[in-house]
This record gives sequence, C-alpha cells and structure tokens, in this order.
Amino acid sequence: MLAGVPIPAALSHAQAAPGSPTRVVTPLAGDRRLAGLFAERIRFLPGDRGRPHTHSGELHVTVVRGRIFVNWGTRFDTTGARLLSSGDFMVLPAGRAHFEWVDEPTEIHVQGVGPVSTAYVDSLAKDVR
Repeated sequence: MLAGVPIPAALSHAQAAPGSPTRVVTPLAGDRRLAGLFAERIRFLPGDRGRPHTHSGELHVTVVRGRIFVNWGTRFDTTGARLLSSGDFMVLPAGRAHFEWVDEPTEIHVQGVGPVSTAYVDSLAKDVR
C-alpha cells in the first residue's frame, strides 16, 4: 500500500514478454487478451529492439522513465524515428506497423481496450501474441 492506495497484486506477477527476454510486462488492470480496459507496464533493458508488428486495437503509451524510439513501417529502419522521453505520450493506431528500440533502461505504461493482439509483419515471425 502506498499512501493509502492499494498496489495491484499483479505487480508481483511480472513476466518476460513472449519472444523478448529483454523486456518485462507487468499487468496492472485487466488483460489485453480479454474484453475490457487493460493497463500494463513494460520495462525494457538497454539494447532491446522490437521487430516490426501491428496491434489489433489502439494503444495509448506513456513513457514513465527512460526513453524509447518508435518508427513506422514493416522493415526495421532508424531513419526518421520519433524519440519519446519520460512523460511523453503517443497513440499507436490499430493495424499500423511499427517497431521500437531503447538504448537505456526504459519503462512505459500501456493501456487500451481489449482484446488486443500483436502480429509480427516480418517474414521470420510466425507467432502472434
């Protein structure tokens, strides 16, 4: 409990993101795989590079600490990337291919309305989470 506010039990249930040992997902409320509002925190280790992917639903992202680079497209390319720093916010539209990477420890807050799935768009990816 922090100043009278209960901390979600989910904070003790952080787990490595599927296919990415350099990021940890902590559910805060709801579940992105189920109908309804969800919120989660994602922590990235320096050097994490996400493969190009899309989401089936819109996501709202706030950088809690650190910084993250985001770019649009189906091929990993750092040209023209958007840098988001602590306190910055962005909307990831449903179906828009994008990818991200970090160069320092970074934590983001993600929320949306589920169900939301992730589909990788590169030819090497076969998994959908």
